[in-house]
Amino acid sequence: MPLMKKSLSPVEGGSWKRTLLILSVCQFIAMSGMSALVPFLPLFIRELGITDTNQTAVWSGLVFAGPFITSFLVQPLWGTLGDRSGRKLMAVRALFGLALAQLLIYFVPDVYWLMGIRLLQGTLSGFNVAAMSLITTIAPKEKQGYSISMLQSASNGGVVVGPVIGGLLSTIFGFRGVFLIVGIIIAILAFVIIFFVEESKNEKTMEREIRVRDNFKVLINNRILFGTAGLILLTSLGIAAVRPIFVLYVEF
Repeated sequence: MPLMKKSLSPVEGGSWKRTLLILSVCQFIAMSGMSALVPFLPLFIRELGITDTNQTAVWSGLVFAGPFITSFLVQPLWGTLGDRSGRKLMAVRALFGLALAQLLIYFVPDVYWLMGIRLLQGTLSGFNVAAMSLITTIAPKEKQGYSISMLQSASNGGVVVGPVIGGLLSTIFGFRGVFLIVGIIIAILAFVIIFFVEESKNEKTMEREIRVRDNFKVLINNRILFGTAGLILLTSLGIAAVRPIFVLYVEF
């Protein structure tokens, strides 16, 4: 009987490849949906009553940054909960959180509600991290680098394709319509994870609880790691600083 259980293990049986494929597709679609909102976000803010160009630019930056601020604060808590309750649960929670936020934005009456819901989105989301954590508990150790790179490629692909899709959809369904469509699609992705992804409990990941401050200590004490993290931060800052106001620059 023990031998039969071992032979049916998701890791050794090869089902981790199916899980990786499903997670990659979900990652691509989710990131496409999130990126689809970026091109018209300043125009949507203007539609909500902020007509001054300078104020529109400021609010665009705030609304764009909102989810990342709250996500930065709460992701360690979700990670700890994922270690205790399961990474699949965290992936499903993140997708439902994203879907809920987009559906709520469909009904926002002004920019203040938009800002509040975007902050809520960052609090509830985090599918990228959850998906990577999930695949590392399922994939064989020698395939974890490959698995993470596949998920990252899917994420980057979604970021590239999403704005094109968002621009086309907004001309057909309007700005609010895109939020509604994205919310429904991401909710469907959550059900895909629920019914088609199996979680394998990897006991080695439970041997020692690694706290957030431990990670910061490693980052600060390792010069190479600290320098690499700094370069990534500056690169991301340069790219993100342009995205929320680019449409205003094109307009003028």
